[in-house]
Amino acid sequence: MSKLVVTAVSPGSSVQDGGRFGAQRYGLTPSGAVDSLALAAANGLLGNAPFAAAIEVGPLNSVFTARGGAVRVALTGAMRPAEVAGQTVALNETITLAEGEA
Repeated sequence: MSKLVVTAVSPGSSVQDGGRFGAQRYGLTPSGAVDSLALAAANGLLGNAPFAAAIEVGPLNSVFTARGGAVRVALTGAMRPAEVAGQTVALNETITLAEGEA
């Protein structure tokens, strides 16, 4: 089974989904992704449910590595530099990381 391994993560990064609604009257916030449109766009590019969990990357660099086979990922949201194996990754497109690729 292929998986995406977090090799290095920047502060402010977390796993987020669409949040939980309906309990605000009890003092619970809905939480969820800061940029819900970017979350839905990334999931749409990958064929997932719109608000499935994803990694929300903080303001500094993070590194992820494919293990156990290839892993397909998408980068959406704020413009930021990103690369895989020295090649620039375009925003709002998918890319497949080969086994061991970061």
